[in-house]
Amino acid sequence: MSELHQLSPLDAMWDCLDAELDSLPLEGTVINRSACLQSNSDILKSCAEVLLQDTRDRNSLLGPIVSTDLFAGLVRTTMHLHLDDLIDS
Repeated sequence: MSELHQLSPLDAMWDCLDAELDSLPLEGTVINRSACLQSNSDILKSCAEVLLQDTRDRNSLLGPIVSTDLFAGLVRTTMHLHLDDLIDS
C-alpha cells in the first residue's frame, strides 16, 4: 500500500477489507477492490467540492452564498389579520 494509504484515517477499514477480500478468488477481489476505490473516489470528490466552494464563498466580494432553505421555518412570508372581533354589529 502507498504512504498515503498508511496516513489515512480509514486504515482500520482497509485492514478489514483486505482480510475479507483475501479469501475471495482473484476476479472477486479485483471487482470488489475496484468498487471500493470508486466509492472512495466519489467521497473524496464530494469533500473536495465542498472545500472548494467554501474557499470561493470566503473569498467572494459578495460574501458567502446562503441557501434559502436554511431559513425555511424561520421567516414568515404570510400574515392573516382577523378584524371580526373589532367590528361593531
